[in-house]
Amino acid sequence: GILRDVGLIKGDWYTEWARERGTAVHHGLRMVDLLLCAVDDVPERWRPYVRQWVAFRDREVTEIHVNEEPLANHGLQFCGTPDRVVTYRRFPTIFDFKTGYPEQWHATQTALYSLLLPDPWRYRRGALYLDGSEKPARLVMHEEKSDLDVARAAVTVSCAIRRRNR
Repeated sequence: GILRDVGLIKGDWYTEWARERGTAVHHGLRMVDLLLCAVDDVPERWRPYVRQWVAFRDREVTEIHVNEEPLANHGLQFCGTPDRVVTYRRFPTIFDFKTGYPEQWHATQTALYSLLLPDPWRYRRGALYLDGSEKPARLVMHEEKSDLDVARAAVTVSCAIRRRNR
């Protein structure tokens, strides 16, 4: 992906377990939000993560606009799949779900997602950390406006790298 291409993310320390957990949790979140299953239908191992999101969603989110739908920016020639675009505290907001720890590149990732939407500057952005505990989900907002400039530059560099490697 783009973040790996430009050196903002290193994939060598991700474990198979972390990938499996993230994929399973995202699937459970999507199915529950689409009303295709109830929280109690999610496999027990992943249910606590889904419960954290549902508690947050029911308390803070008034509408879900995008639920893991692939989007494309044809002008910048890239695509991506934001986890959620919602109305959060009356503002259009991009949420990215994380089952690990906060990383600096998470802000660039949500900025990339904003570039996939019309008028990217109007969206608030944040990562919602789900740890599967009884504690509430932890929201970290990404408020640095320069993140969008970094994201746009990352797309440009990634495209150049991929063209040269053809």
